[in-house]
Amino acid sequence: MRNSFGTVLAQKNNVFINPIPLKEGGTRFHINLPAQVPLNINEVYELEIISDMGGLGLYYGASVEILQHDSEYNISYIPGKAVIDNEEQSWTFKYATYESQDAQPPELSNISATVTNSNTVEINFNANEPVDWSILWGFEGQDYNQQTGFKNYYTSCLPGIGTCNTPLQVNPNTAYDYQIIAKDEWGNISQRTGSFNSAVVDTEPTPTGSPESTPPPQEVFSTPPAISGTTISELTDDYVKITWQTNKAANSSLLISLDQDGNSVVANVGDATYELAHSLSVSGLEPNTEYFARITSTNPGVAFVVSKNLATIISSSNNDTSSWQILTFKTAEAPLPDEAPNNEQPSNNEIETSQETDGIESTVNISWQAPSGGEPTGGYRVDVFDENNILVKQITVPAGEHSTTAEDLPRGDYTVVVYEDNEGTLDKIAPPAISRAPEPSITNTQVVIIGILILVLAGLIKIWLSVRKKNKFKKTITPPSSDSSSGIELGQI
Repeated sequence: MRNSFGTVLAQKNNVFINPIPLKEGGTRFHINLPAQVPLNINEVYELEIISDMGGLGLYYGASVEILQHDSEYNISYIPGKAVIDNEEQSWTFKYATYESQDAQPPELSNISATVTNSNTVEINFNANEPVDWSILWGFEGQDYNQQTGFKNYYTSCLPGIGTCNTPLQVNPNTAYDYQIIAKDEWGNISQRTGSFNSAVVDTEPTPTGSPESTPPPQEVFSTPPAISGTTISELTDDYVKITWQTNKAANSSLLISLDQDGNSVVANVGDATYELAHSLSVSGLEPNTEYFARITSTNPGVAFVVSKNLATIISSSNNDTSSWQILTFKTAEAPLPDEAPNNEQPSNNEIETSQETDGIESTVNISWQAPSGGEPTGGYRVDVFDENNILVKQITVPAGEHSTTAEDLPRGDYTVVVYEDNEGTLDKIAPPAISRAPEPSITNTQVVIIGILILVLAGLIKIWLSVRKKNKFKKTITPPSSDSSSGIELGQI
């Protein structure tokens, strides 16, 4: 196979075809090229067959067809005229090109939302291969509560050729979030999220008076996280590390199987840390083996994802706080006996934190040790999350420095995650640390106890004063002396 410049893209030599008996309609035979060849839009390609086989006959068809006025035109490729011994023919060979395997998810582009009327918004996008798709949507900041089903057929919407589109029923003057789930014929899945505003429709003027206050923002975890930047950052003969990013704090899980249906699971690992940069690794894999992997990130809260298989995952239409991606990889050949494995060793590093507060605002002091493998090329990134797993601070620290401070934080407890950055790949240097707000100098319990003691002391003083008042005066009988007259003397106590 050559391109329009005559460059050979793929070549298969020494193809043997056993004798084929004649039969009506002919017999198809397949030639698998050594590798898949990317075919670009509007490009011209040439297939060349060189044979020394006697009596080889190939079916051919007309290169021009005259259609009746109501005939349906349906052809998946545009064949050129056949050439035999440099002589152009008036017909073309019958052939077809197809994919033998595809592990890459479809690439979605040119995504847009177009307002068509006051109650309809149309979602449009392109894909680099035929896809089937479903769209979920709902009010901004809330769960998706509407969904279009998969069509169970695949549509070609190549850029410049066609567009995939779906109209959505909406309310006017309303903001929405949406999610596109698209899959190709091999079951590889891509998803994209976005938002749009429906048509603005004039309403009756609001009576003059005090304006309404702006409603508080909705919970940020009412929609799934968006996964991006998925990378197989390390791959050896028995080890793989996969990293990815999310736009909201979410946990991490990685499932690896030998088949697309997930019936031969070899590893299922996870990290409960709610974070933005995710990294999971698995060791003990077999050399020179192809695996299927699924990464999943879930927001805090209740979520459910029904997994049909690794190639087709059906998500719920609401209360769905998970996002996922499918990818494949193949381990390397087993190393020679004198080659030492270079798998990642567990880190003994720790993150130390302390918090200072003036009663209202806090400053979190953060420090750590240099990684055992040396300083990272891109320094460090420190993410600070509040008690609701909301990112409140993100600090970049240059290589060689191992401390920083997060200032002007409201009093409270925080989770601190420190990553090392090696050429854009982020890995935690240690488990996350919790920075707790210092206890006040006098606790609430101590205040209650002091209050009770004061009340008891005040009661005792009141009783003592009452007794003292009653006994202010008291009669005392003094015995008469021998040299004095008898009498009564009043004595004061």
